[in-house]
Amino acid sequence: MTSLKSTGLAALAALLLAGCKITLYSNVGEAEANQMLALLMLRDIPAEKVVEKGGVVTLRVEKGEFINAVEVLRQNGFPQNKRLGMGDLFPSNQLVTSPAQERAKMQLLKEQQLEAMIAAMDGVIEARVSIAQKVDDNGKPTGAPSAAVFIKYSPQFNLGNQEVQIRSLVRDGIPDITSDQISVVMQAADYRYRAAAQEVPAAGWTRWIQERPAEAAGLSAAAVVGLAMLAWLGTATMRRRRTGHA
Repeated sequence: MTSLKSTGLAALAALLLAGCKITLYSNVGEAEANQMLALLMLRDIPAEKVVEKGGVVTLRVEKGEFINAVEVLRQNGFPQNKRLGMGDLFPSNQLVTSPAQERAKMQLLKEQQLEAMIAAMDGVIEARVSIAQKVDDNGKPTGAPSAAVFIKYSPQFNLGNQEVQIRSLVRDGIPDITSDQISVVMQAADYRYRAAAQEVPAAGWTRWIQERPAEAAGLSAAAVVGLAMLAWLGTATMRRRRTGHA
């Protein structure tokens, strides 16, 4: 009888877990999805990937791990920002554009190239670069350009020691810019992890459902049935112990 109870409880636990898995991210490239999945596995967060049509991937995690999964990926710069390339800004079938438009596109391309290089540094969650250039009435550049750099980084890394290298990277990437025309702001991200949920005793599931109807409503139908059966088993076991039966 005891063995049967243990088997039933294990099956119900599996049923509950299977009914609470939700989508974390969808339409992700497989290479990036593998990196994200590896990070979650290193943090002992159960996750799975589902390959959809076209090779795109959907990542799924247990509902109780959703917050921590998002935070782990955010702290490591995932999912990565999609940046435009040369082919996006200058398609082969594009009509002739004005010189001012061509310069604006080249400036955007340079900003994104610098962002990609900074984002490749360990600890960088997000990098933004904005280049400013004065122009005359004909749209031609005048004077030296300036650049503003914003970096959000993981508090696990001391990125403040890298500011000199970041300034040097921006200076070498923008012609005619001087060091005093580069502003860099770096901000450490806050941790937003969720503490592990406390386990609910088998005999307390009925009370838990009654006291937390909103959370119980979010469970799948299979999970609700499983909770009810688990509560019944717990109550039946307690009654047998009181009456002295095995």
